[in-house]
Amino acid sequence: MRDADRVSSAPPPVGRSVELALATAAVRALVDGRAGALVVEGEAGIGKTHLVQALAEEARSRDVTVCYGRAHPFERTRPFGVVAASLDLRRRSPDRRRAAVGALLAGEGAGAGGQPGGDFQYRVVEEVVDLVESACAEHAVRGYRAAFRDMRMDVIEVLPSGDRTVARVKVSGTQTGDFMGLPASGRHAEVDLIDIMRFDDAGLVCEHWGVADMLSLLQQLGAIPAGAATA
Repeated sequence: MRDADRVSSAPPPVGRSVELALATAAVRALVDGRAGALVVEGEAGIGKTHLVQALAEEARSRDVTVCYGRAHPFERTRPFGVVAASLDLRRRSPDRRRAAVGALLAGEGAGAGGQPGGDFQYRVVEEVVDLVESACAEHAVRGYRAAFRDMRMDVIEVLPSGDRTVARVKVSGTQTGDFMGLPASGRHAEVDLIDIMRFDDAGLVCEHWGVADMLSLLQQLGAIPAGAATA
């Protein structure tokens, strides 16, 4: 994913303190790991774009990756136009995966007559979701390394089976930076991970599923009392 390099810097909107406070609260919730959606609507000329720009600046200041796209009435016949713009999905993209999705959107691999096949939308959604999940995973790793600068990953066991491989990994480190809204605690923690990877014909990972014992991690950091149960 790209940073919001196309969202220009702008001073805080004047007379929009209430709206800006709500938007800032949504960004803080996102940083704390709580997903959500924020809709900004209103008549033309009341400052919606300015408010969104300020929101993007707030998000970037908190190390949140921002993707930015614009819609246009003439693009109603162009499928996934905003998604393609915000994720830079184009055939000439230097990123191999984005270029592949861009080619799909351009009609390569479409049905007869150059028209998208019946599964076109499903294929695009699947590819986009996979791309976003991979980007989020990369960002999460950077966040972990920023919070646990001495982070160490030890592979305990690897189990290959056909085009899939299962790995059991132990991650350990000392929390010396902010993590999921928690200030540096100086505590050492260890977490077990289970990763399942599927490889394509070129030997590259094309799908990934992972599970981490986050309850144990938060307990070790003191965010949740040890032995606490979850509903």
